[in-house]
Amino acid sequence: MENTTKAILIGVGLFITIALISAVLVIMNVGNNMINDSQNELQSISDTLKSEMTDNFDGKIVQGAEVLAFMKKHHSSQEVSVALNNTVSSKEEVSSTLTGFNWVGAYKYTSLNNTKVGTKLTSSDRIARSDLTNNGKADYVSTNSRYAAELITMNGDVVGVAFQKIQ
Repeated sequence: MENTTKAILIGVGLFITIALISAVLVIMNVGNNMINDSQNELQSISDTLKSEMTDNFDGKIVQGAEVLAFMKKHHSSQEVSVALNNTVSSKEEVSSTLTGFNWVGAYKYTSLNNTKVGTKLTSSDRIARSDLTNNGKADYVSTNSRYAAELITMNGDVVGVAFQKIQ
């Protein structure tokens, strides 16, 4: 009888151990699926954002209202950089060196085509959100103004948009 009891206890212990291992494997599988779903969703958001920037701003002339909406949307973004030059240019294009531009978003870049990440922007480096709509400020964006828009890239990937005020 004593051997039978030990065998039953060993069997129950083994069953509980197998059940715990199975539960851990199921939880790990669910966790991996959640991580994969999150990564796919982030990639989808990134693709949508790049598509939005490419379709709306790649070498286009846009109204100030579009510039203002885009800058407000991405003011504190950690993914998108936005450059603004409100000095009126007679050329309907953005300077490739981005000299004289002020910034919102994630990074400040030195040119339209970059091979490395720009300088990380802090809140004090960014154009103040209120300056965009304050007529007395240098970074005021009039909804009726016209801007040339160009994409900012890093190693071929779109990382932002530059806006140059034009006549």
